[in-house]
Amino acid sequence: MKNILVTGGNGFIGSILSKRLSEKGYDVSITSRKNQKNISTRVFDPLDNTIPQNIFKNIDVVYHLLALTHDVKGKINSNLYDKINFQVTKNLAIKASNDGVKSFVFLSSTKAMGMEGKNSLIKETNQNPPPDSYGKSKRMAEEFLLKFNEQTKMKIIIIRAPLVYGPGVKGNLKNLLVMMKHPLIPVIRKSNKRSMVSVYSLCEALIFLNDYENLKNIAYIVTDNKEYSIYDICVGIKLCTKNSKYFTIPNWTLYFLGYLGNILNLIFEFPLDISRVRKLMSNEYYENNEIRKIGFNTSSNFYDMLPIIMDCLVDKKNI
Repeated sequence: MKNILVTGGNGFIGSILSKRLSEKGYDVSITSRKNQKNISTRVFDPLDNTIPQNIFKNIDVVYHLLALTHDVKGKINSNLYDKINFQVTKNLAIKASNDGVKSFVFLSSTKAMGMEGKNSLIKETNQNPPPDSYGKSKRMAEEFLLKFNEQTKMKIIIIRAPLVYGPGVKGNLKNLLVMMKHPLIPVIRKSNKRSMVSVYSLCEALIFLNDYENLKNIAYIVTDNKEYSIYDICVGIKLCTKNSKYFTIPNWTLYFLGYLGNILNLIFEFPLDISRVRKLMSNEYYENNEIRKIGFNTSSNFYDMLPIIMDCLVDKKNI
């Protein structure tokens, strides 16, 4: 039986991955800043400058999910992204290799790839500059792992995820879900294209890639194999909350609210600003041929999972 360590194992993705691995019969531990109930915990604070000596004792596989994610309030210093997303990843990978860990699976982000044209499909080979500090820190970690892969016997896998949805989702998507529940909030007409992935499909992909023998590549993208638009997402939320009667607004109205939000956020917390609006309205859809070539496919659909996601918002569950 493999002994597995999930860094960030009590987070949105990590808690579901840990549960799925346990169901498959693996011996699972997680890292956390403090001991967690009902699961083996190896205490580790990524802000410390040292890694616990025995963090990888008897561990065969590391799923490195711990990360500083998107700064929805715009208050995180870029140096903190570099420290946690790059330097901690680098230090953990080196120590894991030295301690005899057989496999190191790194959850990265499609943000690390940068963007292509405003309306074009982003190919898996894209290497344009990342759009923000989060993406830059993930790119730095990827570049290190790609080089380190040539120096170590440890198996290294990088999986790039777009926007992840599921019960307990946080960040901008949660803000959108909460807003759209209100019957007076209108639907945006924008027909853009965005990739997303179910948290359950992402976890299955993480397990699938680690179990796959003789991978030809190191980095893979996983998506739902379909494109979503902000209009379809908003309508789906309205219908899920039984707000079958809704009205739409032109795109410029949302941009106006975003600029207004920049001002209002100086006085109180407003759910929109121009940065969030631009993210919502942009095209961001990705090619994912490589993982499909080796037999991984997902039939996940955001709209099918919406009732569960909305129930968790109402019940304040974090599954």
